[in-house]
Amino acid sequence: MEWPRTVDDAVALQERLRTQVITTSAPDLRRHTVAGLDVGYRTKDTVAGVCVVLSIE
Repeated sequence: MEWPRTVDDAVALQERLRTQVITTSAPDLRRHTVAGLDVGYRTKDTVAGVCVVLSIE
């Protein structure tokens, strides 16, 4: 898979990938940690990323 080169390509990729998101879980699943990730880029040389991990016990 190649990274999208345009906004339209990125939107199309997100639309294709959205079917793989799991939004339900087993009723007895116990969660202890959650995480969120994001990345943004302005140019080929300017990139920022973040990862947040939280304990939810």
